[in-house]
Amino acid sequence: MSSAHVQTPDAALAAFAVAQNGVFSRAQARSVGLSGQNLAHREDRGRIRRVSRSVFVIAGAPASFEQQVMAACLAIDGAVASHESAAHIQRTRPLPERRVAITVPIHGTARLPGVHVHRTSMSQIAIDAWSTGFR
Repeated sequence: MSSAHVQTPDAALAAFAVAQNGVFSRAQARSVGLSGQNLAHREDRGRIRRVSRSVFVIAGAPASFEQQVMAACLAIDGAVASHESAAHIQRTRPLPERRVAITVPIHGTARLPGVHVHRTSMSQIAIDAWSTGFR
């Protein structure tokens, strides 16, 4: 009799975080079965830290510019790293001053403290094709 390996919600959430510089979204947490109450419990225990209304970071994950950019991208639906942030992440241009820049579809609400938000009329399909995998 073999038993299939069942991944716990915390392990599934950690997989998101590992792939995303330590951050994950509320929607990703819900997708693995964690409720808002589950997240609040983990936040109270110091296991995660909220970085925006809908984005969290795993406690102990090293802070980085890439983490800030990823958190900004996860905070706004359809956002992608762009301009100087994308150039730095793709290693095409080092940034002396690291300013988070993202591009979002023109139809959404987009304000994040400390983030330069660009808007585009490109379709989401075009944005996804244009992005280089860093979302």
